[in-house]
Amino acid sequence: GQVVALKVLLEHLTDDQGMVARLQQEARVGLRLHHPNIVQTLHMGAAGGLPYMIMEFVPGATLLEILLKCKRLPWPLACEFARQ
Repeated sequence: GQVVALKVLLEHLTDDQGMVARLQQEARVGLRLHHPNIVQTLHMGAAGGLPYMIMEFVPGATLLEILLKCKRLPWPLACEFARQ
């Protein structure tokens, strides 16, 4: 019943061992990190040969979406994002 975010390695990249290793490393590190400003990794695995990681879902706009909309962040907001 929990809403989560799923990160899946694209099928055409599953033969690239470097990309597989990078996703697995990201998931392993994410499983060990616990901080209010870092999305929590909940699980990692593979299904049908596709590596994936399950992360907590955080609603709201991404930093990219904010930058595309604003074009330029006000200095105090940019500092707050950097601080986090």
